[in-house]
Amino acid sequence: RWEYRYLRNALERDPGVEMHSLLFHPEIGMGGGKDYLSAFPNTKEQISSYDVIFLGDVGIGDNELTEENAKLIKGLVEQQSSGLIFLPGRRGRELTFLKSPLADLYPVVLDEKKPQGTGLQNESQLLLSSMGKRHLLTRFDADENRNDELWKLLPGFYWSAAVEKSRPGSDVLAVHSSLRNSFGRLPLLVTRAAGTGKV
Repeated sequence: RWEYRYLRNALERDPGVEMHSLLFHPEIGMGGGKDYLSAFPNTKEQISSYDVIFLGDVGIGDNELTEENAKLIKGLVEQQSSGLIFLPGRRGRELTFLKSPLADLYPVVLDEKKPQGTGLQNESQLLLSSMGKRHLLTRFDADENRNDELWKLLPGFYWSAAVEKSRPGSDVLAVHSSLRNSFGRLPLLVTRAAGTGKV
């Protein structure tokens, strides 16, 4: 996916980051190359060296992650103050986590009736919430007005995961510019504390 390629390249270029990738290719086996792992870290000792884990359009299942992997990720986040970032995709594999130890960590309620997400013909934007305008994760500029202008200049998007609402205790940083339901605008950038860590 574009998101994966962008993130991998950006993190690989950062001299302050040590990055490892684990790439699942549907039907053709594992990806490989420089800084690629051949398997998911399968012990607490192996996974404890990671500060942040990104989960793209991957889930629990054959040739993907296992229930034991999910338990290790949950323990890493809750007990070691690490971060977990969910980046859903069109395959809808994030829904498999709802029947795994990671279910409690989700900051939103996913719409299980739309596993492939929501696509639109017209370009949409992320709109910062009042909390998002002040949050460090969404800060491109120290000046709040300038930061808001920078967000408006970002390219739009045509697809998003299908979300019903944020979960209690979550902080909504950005919402969909056009989609809403009975709970309000759909939350798209959401954080939540999990034990001593963040999701």
